[in-house]
Amino acid sequence: MAETTEQKGTNLLVALDGSDMCDHVIDWCAKHFSGKTDKIHMVHVVEYSLATVNPRTEFGLDYSELDEVNLATKVKQKAYNKGRKHLEKCGNRFASQGVKSVESKVLLAHPSKSVKGLLCEHADNLKPDVIVCGSRGKGYMGRLFLGSVSDYLMHNAKCTVMVIKDEGVPKPGAKEKKMDEDVPKPGAKEKKIG
Repeated sequence: MAETTEQKGTNLLVALDGSDMCDHVIDWCAKHFSGKTDKIHMVHVVEYSLATVNPRTEFGLDYSELDEVNLATKVKQKAYNKGRKHLEKCGNRFASQGVKSVESKVLLAHPSKSVKGLLCEHADNLKPDVIVCGSRGKGYMGRLFLGSVSDYLMHNAKCTVMVIKDEGVPKPGAKEKKMDEDVPKPGAKEKKIG
């Protein structure tokens, strides 16, 4: 009697950092893994610190909310809410491309924990087949001083890591240029300056 074996799909962990690369990484995963995964796990790490929080900016705290007892709890909750909102947007983008089996997780990086370390720890617990992350193209100096999350994951994760390059993703503040913008069309008259 022949046994039938059910083929298992890939268990995918997608690290989404909130940069311009996020949409590109989601689109890439939807295109290349749609229908080939059992589950896509999105993860977003939010860094927070009591020492560096400006109460009126990033986490939207008001000075009247700043009593010593509740400050840490409020900063942590605001950071978590910021991460949930980001992952909700990312989940909607996956869903708009027909990817339904998506779970999300917000991790909070206090100064004693690094983003890189938390991602590896989460991957160790989740045991994905593949981690997908974006590369923001910091260059040598940026990687040297700030470190590269994708580089760290490649060297420390216990599974395969796919790094999606930023080719074709507009840089922040850069004007998008069309391919044929500088090429004159046949029969077009040249403009004279002056």
